[in-house]
Amino acid sequence: MRSDAKRGLLWTVLMLAAGCSPAGGGGDPDGLLLGTPRDRGPTADATPDHESDAAPEPDAALEPDPDATLAPDPDATLEPDPDATLDPEPDATPDPEPDAGPDPEPDAGPDPEPDAGPDPEPDPPAEGCGVPVPRPDIAPRVDGRRWRVEAFPSAHVGPRGVTVLLPAAYADAPDADFPVMYLHDGQNLFDRRDAAFGVEWQVDETVDALTAAGAIEPLIVVGVDNTPDRIAEYTPSAVPEFEGSGGSAAYARFLVDELKPWIDARLRTRCAPEETGVGGSSLGGLVSLDLRRRHPGVFGRVAALSPSLWWNDREALGWAGALADDFTPGARIWIDGGNAEGGDDDGDGLRSVVEDVEALFGAVRAGGVPFPEGLAMRVEARGAHNEATWAGRLPSVLAWLWGPETAGPPDSLVGGPLRLPLAPGSEAPLRVDGEWGGGVQLTLPPADVELASLTPMIVAVDGDRVRALRPGPARVQAQLGAVDGVLEFEVIADGQTVIAVTVPPETPADDTIHVAGGHPALGAWDPAGLPLARAADGRWTAILPVEVGAVFEFKITRGTWETVEKGPDGEEIPNRIGLADGVPVEVEVARWVDVQP
Repeated sequence: MRSDAKRGLLWTVLMLAAGCSPAGGGGDPDGLLLGTPRDRGPTADATPDHESDAAPEPDAALEPDPDATLAPDPDATLEPDPDATLDPEPDATPDPEPDAGPDPEPDAGPDPEPDAGPDPEPDPPAEGCGVPVPRPDIAPRVDGRRWRVEAFPSAHVGPRGVTVLLPAAYADAPDADFPVMYLHDGQNLFDRRDAAFGVEWQVDETVDALTAAGAIEPLIVVGVDNTPDRIAEYTPSAVPEFEGSGGSAAYARFLVDELKPWIDARLRTRCAPEETGVGGSSLGGLVSLDLRRRHPGVFGRVAALSPSLWWNDREALGWAGALADDFTPGARIWIDGGNAEGGDDDGDGLRSVVEDVEALFGAVRAGGVPFPEGLAMRVEARGAHNEATWAGRLPSVLAWLWGPETAGPPDSLVGGPLRLPLAPGSEAPLRVDGEWGGGVQLTLPPADVELASLTPMIVAVDGDRVRALRPGPARVQAQLGAVDGVLEFEVIADGQTVIAVTVPPETPADDTIHVAGGHPALGAWDPAGLPLARAADGRWTAILPVEVGAVFEFKITRGTWETVEKGPDGEEIPNRIGLADGVPVEVEVARWVDVQP
């Protein structure tokens, strides 16, 4: 096991973060644990709410201090009991829990009941997947297009909430059947009041927008809530440091034998595996790959966002053969990661989570799964391990999974170094994305793309890496067959990054503004970490004293955790993510915990 994995597995973090009809067709050392963070770090009243499951990397700006005290958020229903099984947050900066700090995360619970009574439950389809109605005693609350079961029972795992979102076309097309997408960590999908740190994936808005634009066909989405046993249920094997881990087989039985038949019996679903998807982030991404591996005849379309591939010495990297075997036309596997999550154990500029994603992608592709028709990868240069990042990638994920087949060369090439800009003399990897119609953006395998410097006095290119020679504007040509594109960035001399903070008008006039962050230069979560100076335009600014390329987590305070920033409604917010690359870090504080607007 690599050193970062060993360190990451010694401590834990809090997590905040199927049906078909025959008509449907044939037949973190480097990853972060959570649900966004997937297996986000603890959200203490006094610290940033961490969102990550990756193993810690002591020298990485994002990594938590292993000696820091991790504090659970007692009021957050989404997060497991810190003394129970917790998702480790190996590569992310832990959120210390000072005596006083930010308001605890609001209780995450089921969607509030509307004032009016529920709509009557629709009659179950007369036909469909031929599944008899199981458990007729399980009656959902129906509110328009949304069904909700607060405690779906199971013989294999503990009960949990389930939310079903029907497509707008469901009532208008009584003879139509629909594909189904199952998503883990259901609390984070539809309503920010239930989501970790108040950040939701906006699944309903995204699905409706993509459907209205014709980018995807109408789709049923089933959000499956997590429980305090999240780590146990989302992990494929037992790891001694995590008591009870390795229970994904039982969770799979719940989905395959209990929940999916109930969905299929009550709704007009399609039965073929290529019409049934499963997805999630962090540990939810890991278990989604595991479900495909265990039940390829059930789940044909998979979305693994920032999967925790570091689990148990990266055992998932050995699943390539199982994921590629029996791969049928129509099946699709998406895997992605961000270069602002995880650690960088070898110091090559690529975060470990990205290296794991690329390794699994390459092995599955070598096993015969075609790219880009059946296999997709996305490396997001500024992608963090949190719900906001995953929500941002969701449109492209769904467009590729459920839109027309993406085939052939891309329409255009875009992208750039994972660290922008570069300090003279430093190197960084170049990753190039291809863009296809329908809003699909995928990262191309580095070996497939030819790169050449168009500004040889500024940068040199060696394989998939670029080396800075002197300050100035740089241009690199990328070519994939007959498709080419020009990547533009700038090499800067000193790498200084400015932070500029806008505060709300009710901010006390005599107070000062500070940046509290995990990086030592930001005080290692001292609430009075880096003091800012008031600029002529009213903003508070400073030069961030961190090295070029550093990724760091932070929050804004007025010098104490009793004066930390909050969201627009006074809710806890996730740790902010910064990248020291010369581009100004712009921050707007919505409100303070102790000041009413």
